[in-house]
Amino acid sequence: MIYKILLFLFLSLSIFSQEYQNKTQRMEAIDKEIELLMMKKENLENLKNKIYNSNSDGITTGNFNSSRPKIALVLSGGGAKGAAHIGVLKVLEEYQIPIDFIVGTSAGSIIGAMYSVGYSPEEIEKIILQMNFLALMNNNKDRTLRNIEDKFASEKYPFKVSIDKDMNLSLPMGFLNGEYIYLQLKYIFNRAENIDNFDDFPIPYRAITTNLNTGEETILKDGDLALATFKSMAIPSFLEPVQDGDNYYIDGGVTNNIPVDVAINMGADIVITVDISADPTNIKKNSNVVAVLDKVATYQGNKNIEFQKKISDILITPKVKDHNTVDFSDLEKLVDEGKTSALEVDYLLKNLSYKDEFIKQKAKVLKDNTLKISDIKLVGNSILTKKKVKELAPKTKNGSYTKEDLQLWAKKIYSIPYVEKLYYEVNGSDITFIIKEKDSIDISASLNYVSDYGAAVKIATTVPNFGVWTRNYSLTAEISKYPKIAVNTLSFYEMGDFKILGSFDMGYKTSPYFIYNEGKKVSTYRTGIFSTEFSFGTTFSNSLVSGIKFGYENHNSSHYEGDSNYLDFQGKNQFGYIKPFIYFDTLNNKTFPSSGTSLLLQAFVGEELKKNSDYNGFSGEISLNYPLVNRFSISLGTNFGKISGDHVENSKLFRIGGSKNSEISQSFIGLPIMGKYADEFYIASLGTKFNLSETLYLLTKVNVLTYSNSNLSFQNSTEIFENREYGYGAGIGWDTFLGPMTFMISNNIEDSSPLFEIYLGHTF
Repeated sequence: MIYKILLFLFLSLSIFSQEYQNKTQRMEAIDKEIELLMMKKENLENLKNKIYNSNSDGITTGNFNSSRPKIALVLSGGGAKGAAHIGVLKVLEEYQIPIDFIVGTSAGSIIGAMYSVGYSPEEIEKIILQMNFLALMNNNKDRTLRNIEDKFASEKYPFKVSIDKDMNLSLPMGFLNGEYIYLQLKYIFNRAENIDNFDDFPIPYRAITTNLNTGEETILKDGDLALATFKSMAIPSFLEPVQDGDNYYIDGGVTNNIPVDVAINMGADIVITVDISADPTNIKKNSNVVAVLDKVATYQGNKNIEFQKKISDILITPKVKDHNTVDFSDLEKLVDEGKTSALEVDYLLKNLSYKDEFIKQKAKVLKDNTLKISDIKLVGNSILTKKKVKELAPKTKNGSYTKEDLQLWAKKIYSIPYVEKLYYEVNGSDITFIIKEKDSIDISASLNYVSDYGAAVKIATTVPNFGVWTRNYSLTAEISKYPKIAVNTLSFYEMGDFKILGSFDMGYKTSPYFIYNEGKKVSTYRTGIFSTEFSFGTTFSNSLVSGIKFGYENHNSSHYEGDSNYLDFQGKNQFGYIKPFIYFDTLNNKTFPSSGTSLLLQAFVGEELKKNSDYNGFSGEISLNYPLVNRFSISLGTNFGKISGDHVENSKLFRIGGSKNSEISQSFIGLPIMGKYADEFYIASLGTKFNLSETLYLLTKVNVLTYSNSNLSFQNSTEIFENREYGYGAGIGWDTFLGPMTFMISNNIEDSSPLFEIYLGHTF
């Protein structure tokens, strides 16, 4: 009993001590704050002394002391507005001003780092103007490098939460993980590989980032230059914080967007500052949550900006503050504005011209490296092996790798389904890959809409399990007028490019059958299908898989809406089947390809188990895509199928219509989804795609159909090749955050009025 009393007293005192602070403790807390303020005062005094002792008094006359003043360039952050920094650099070069130090934040850290390692303003401009920013702001892995079994999956689930091993639920830390941005930075800064100290660059350099855990400014002066600039530009909520060890880093603009003090502490006598930061946001009654988050994230940095500008010697402020941070159009105009603004202070810049020192400095330019790599090191991996990484390495002569080789190598590793992020660094002849592997259960969701079919919410969860046999367990569900749920397990054993695959699927789904009469939908039947399926296959590359499926289906069809007098799909059936198949896929985009080929061929043999009636047949889809000129491509395609037997059930007929191939209908422009049913059909199509922008496309399509069917009450009987139907249409395609969106207008072979069709999201 005494132990319980003591324990109670101990816990009571612990709780009491947490809630009560005595006078001494309160004063000690104030003393600590005073100590911090005194340290800040000391830092400011040191800064003041450095300015006082600097060789900057001759800036208006050009008459300095015997030694040339040390000149620093400070470049602020501002997203796309960073292009204005290039124009300023052009003017500095015209006046032959040698820069001794560069400090940058966010976009300024990238432009500044490029100049510090020897890129000329013209080279920087060319790289920035040719950069595909929309492609970099993408989480999707390069489809051409993905495993063939992964290509079956949906391209994009925009909403995701994760459950870790301790069953903690978490949302993504950012809209994008930024992997492609990082890899682009590695490509750009290849010439700085193997240089660890930023003081060893032709121009000593510093990048500013913010430690997310402490909220403090961090000055980066060594390490991987690409990673340093990536940390500096990780915009909160837009990009995931950049993890390095136990710390996470976000955009340096949160704490110090114009780091003039850093340049002075490096030893600068004169600081030239370029301010492209937007004016602080004023929260108003109609402000949205984005504005509020931006205000919170930049509040401390905005308070610091005015002070930093006041301690700068020359302040250049390009008129770009109203340009959107993520608007990467018309960058040439921003470059010109930077040049114009710099020329406004030419009366000062001309006093900083030192031709000989400028020429000497330009001679220190670093060149791109071809790196000889003899050993591979992995950090953070538990699944990925050195053997697998070696297999993915591009074939080179004598183990020497260009920046293109290294980028391709990294993209191949990133394309592995269980790799979520990677960084890499070359030290001497060693390359080290820092890997973040998938170690959580993802619950993903997407919104979908298809004309006639309606709206749906798709939900999927995947549980990875890795060993000698890699296994993925997944659950998918659809909430709509036609709900579905399915469980799947996929296992494979990997030996280089060769894999042995095995999968098991079981689920219940409802599928509609639309009935049209004279071009008008008059009735809908709904079939409930319970199914199980075993699949076995082999892959020989990332593009080819072949195998065989064994399955069972139980169908129960009934009237759903509209006219109930049509009885073509009424009844119950049970089917067993075998399907050998071959699938080939090199498409660069699943929904809007501009290059690559896809081919799916399958045969099937089955039996209606209640009636002992056999059926057999085949089906196929082929798509060939060719880029002709910049932004314009064509596609050639064909769909075909045939089913025959003792008595073919109507639920096994091919459904034809709509602008996209899907589980419920074979694509044919000129018919609505399931506009025709056939026991044999052949479709040939020709399509074009013109890129209006990186994610917006103008689409056209023409196709021709011949089909046969003689057993339906609502559809005229016809024989194969007896007649042909022609369809044509045009529309807009758009790769959106929610998935691909398509709006098509086409002719209607059954009616004089046109067809309008909308797709949003991926079809499964």
